[in-house]
Amino acid sequence: MIRSIHDKKGVSEIVSYVLLISITFAIAGIVYSWLIFYVTPGKETKCEEGISLTIRSYSYNCNTKALNLSLQNRGLFDIDGYLIRVTNQSNTDIGIYTLNKTGANISVGVTYLDYYSNSSILNDSKKNLGGIIKFLEVQPFVYQNGSVPIYCENVAKQVIVCA
Repeated sequence: MIRSIHDKKGVSEIVSYVLLISITFAIAGIVYSWLIFYVTPGKETKCEEGISLTIRSYSYNCNTKALNLSLQNRGLFDIDGYLIRVTNQSNTDIGIYTLNKTGANISVGVTYLDYYSNSSILNDSKKNLGGIIKFLEVQPFVYQNGSVPIYCENVAKQVIVCA
């Protein structure tokens, strides 16, 4: 049998497709093995279920813009701090301006008193509130490995009424 030039061209096209597919799978395998080290599934970091920080009481003077808070740790674990956010908008359930990013370490069952004056509210938030505080939220956090804060999902919220 005599093979024509067209038969050889057909074989070389098949070989080129096989090589192309093999190279594609090899590159995909290399990329997968490289990325698996960067995206390894690990433990999801979140707060323990028993962490609960509540706003026990508050008083807010609209004239002097002084805020007194009484926070109580009613959970099963100590917290390392809390984040306080406020807003001057009505009909909202989210704080915009941050009053305190570090809070204080509060042990289980302890009530902690916190005070913010007009000047501390403006200095800590780096923005002018432009009115009176109408809503407040407190979010506890704990430190993981001593340095990385893990913010808890349970947030204490309070609509503020002037005293």
